[in-house]
Order: sequence, then structure tokens, then C-alpha cells
Amino acid sequence: LAADTQAVLEVAGSGEVVYAFPADFRGRLAARSALFKYEAAIARAAETLNYAARVGFGGALFVSLAVVAAAGVALAVVMASAGEDDGG
Repeated sequence: LAADTQAVLEVAGSGEVVYAFPADFRGRLAARSALFKYEAAIARAAETLNYAARVGFGGALFVSLAVVAAAGVALAVVMASAGEDDGG
């Protein structure tokens, strides 16, 4: 990373040796790395897919509850009409 962006080693005031990155650090890194170029787009796509999955799961859950409720009502209607049918 330091070599790709042409960072230099400096000594901090506390005596630590640290890398000093240039002001256009992201631009230099993007020029060297295809993944870094598309990282923001990949993050947005992942966020969108995550949201779509949550919405899809919620919709499927709602539909399944509606189907179970409809089946319960249909079963109750069938049972009620079977009890009224006395054969004649």
C-alpha cells in the first residue's frame, strides 16, 4: 500500500515511525488498483441487494401468513357446511 501510493516514512513528535501518505492518496491507489476503483460501486450494490433480500423476505412472510389464514378460513367454511349437510 505504501509503495503503491508513494508514501514515505517519517518520525512523529512522539518518536514513532509512521508512514506519511500524500494528499491524493485515494487517487494514486485507484490508479493502481482495479478493486479500489470499484469498491464504492460494490458497496452500493451489496447494500441494495441486502435491502432487496430483506424486502423480499418480508413480502414472502406476509404472503405465507395470508395463505395460512385463507386456508384456515376455507377449512372452517368447509367444516361448517359439512355439519349443516344432513343428507336430505
